[in-house]
Amino acid sequence: MRYLAFTLACLIVSAVAPGAASADNKMPVYATTYKSAKAYYAKKEYTMARALFMEVKRYAKRDGTYGHIIDYRIGLCYEGEGNFAKAVEHYTIYLQAPSFPASWPTKEMVTAKIEELKKRSTAPAVSPVKDKIAEVRKELMAKVAYANKKISSGDYRSAAILYKEIRRKALQYRLHTPFLDYQIGYCLALDKNYKTAIYWFNKYLNTRKPIDSRWPTKASVRTYMNHLKGLVAKAEATTNYNTSDARYQRMMQLYKDAYTLASRGQYQQAVYKFQARKRLEISLNYYNHLIDYSIGYCYDRLNKVSSAIYYYKIYLKAPVIKQGWPSIHSVATRIRELSGDAERQNLFNSGSNAPPAASDNPYSGTGYNASGNQPPQGGNDPYAGGGGGPMDESGMIFGLKWYWWIAIGVGAVVLLAVVSSAGASSDSGYKSHFRRLTPGGVPSYNGGTGGGVNVIRF
Repeated sequence: MRYLAFTLACLIVSAVAPGAASADNKMPVYATTYKSAKAYYAKKEYTMARALFMEVKRYAKRDGTYGHIIDYRIGLCYEGEGNFAKAVEHYTIYLQAPSFPASWPTKEMVTAKIEELKKRSTAPAVSPVKDKIAEVRKELMAKVAYANKKISSGDYRSAAILYKEIRRKALQYRLHTPFLDYQIGYCLALDKNYKTAIYWFNKYLNTRKPIDSRWPTKASVRTYMNHLKGLVAKAEATTNYNTSDARYQRMMQLYKDAYTLASRGQYQQAVYKFQARKRLEISLNYYNHLIDYSIGYCYDRLNKVSSAIYYYKIYLKAPVIKQGWPSIHSVATRIRELSGDAERQNLFNSGSNAPPAASDNPYSGTGYNASGNQPPQGGNDPYAGGGGGPMDESGMIFGLKWYWWIAIGVGAVVLLAVVSSAGASSDSGYKSHFRRLTPGGVPSYNGGTGGGVNVIRF
């Protein structure tokens, strides 16, 4: 819940207008990544935390908000990993800060830490180049396995960051393979960050290195990438407005008012403003799915679970998840958490907690069902107070004898086996789970079974 609160505070201002200044769009990425890094460090996942902190450092350097405290945190991660030499390197950078605020570690404390780590790190004999390369290969393969676990868990954004970390080290030791560029694009596309995914797919297409037969062909990647370009162009296409237009001004003001109310904890009033803003967005062809995340967040804070889930699910239907928006993984995780709460609390009944009508969704079929997720009526359900249950008479099940149901069941199993077999052969060119998440499918590799350790050779 605290993560969602922090994310909303960062994101809500950046979503006031899709064409907001670039400075407004950087802060959410910086803030959420920094918070995620601290969370991983708290869980003692030092490698993941370090990768995220280094990503934060690059963002901060780029937008002029860098502070030396970030190098201190990177040093802590290296220390946790047991790489004392690199920890000392970043602690030393930290000591170059022009000033040390009261909330930062003191210069004396960090200096003492450096001296301690220098003693603990026994300087090994200089190993031959071959041994060093072998050691780096082993390290990179372990990180690839870890990144693939992140993909399997649905945390595509973290997987992309890990693969970037792997790529940097591979380049440093001349072990880079073009498949790393493809994997970064692959993870970003899974996260619906299509614009950045295109950048990395282009690197894969423009490589002069040979493409392994187990990797996606350049033709298939090019076809898919052109499809993504169309999606990005459609998502970024907005009507140009005169900023003095009364409706435009009203739309901007509604978001400001909603943000102010949400920051004060007046979530129900914020919902009214956000929904009014959404109606204006739709009428002005200005709609983007971040408004649904904001509405879902407010319902989440109000403990209106079914409504929160409803709007979070609309958010996940966004054709593109822009940089700085909440990740698919974080929102999907929150939906699972809330679904468990809803099941326990039975909040999917009609009444004050009923989800909004399907007509509130600008895209048909995005909600649970057309009836606004109303509970089923009585009929033959004995627990609803009507009918005699599924058994009509002795030996009869829904009007058919039991042996007919057995025959139907056997036929269904055979039919499913045939369809499954046909589907497996026709799906050899695309990863099925990717196609469910992104339009158009993605070029397969390794015979359509997925990728990772077995197709990367450093």
